Amino acid sequence: MENPDRILLNQFLSDPTKPVTMDSSPLFAALNAVLVDANKAEATIRFEFSPGDLFRQGAGFIQGGAVTAMLDFAMALVTFLVVEKDQSIATTSSNTSFLRPAKARVLVAEGKVERVGRRVIFSSASLFAEDKCIAQGMSNLQII
Repeated sequence: MENPDRILLNQFLSDPTKPVTMDSSPLFAALNAVLVDANKAEATIRFEFSPGDLFRQGAGFIQGGAVTAMLDFAMALVTFLVVEKDQSIATTSSNTSFLRPAKARVLVAEGKVERVGRRVIFSSASLFAEDKCIAQGMSNLQII
């Protein structure tokens, strides 16, 4: 069975002028994720997230776990741009650096493949709120 995230990515790549609602998992749906850009040649991807109040902590800022999830989605899905159709990926390690809090209603995640090895892909992502970077992540993903 093909990965449902990959199916939506391929749907977007078939017509990159139309954003694709990412509803392939309950968390994607809850974060109101929309795929707005993917560049296979540059191995980059961009999502817009509109997390509701469920993802806000007491002071109204986006909760850190939700921030990490948005970065993780960008770092994982960008790898589908560089692996073969019969391959998949699994995150083996991930690191998130929180740079500033965010109250924004729309967040933008940009993911990039940094390096493709024989068995491991190194990816990164940044999350923006109102054009300010609020968090960055690095991830190692095993090719399976």
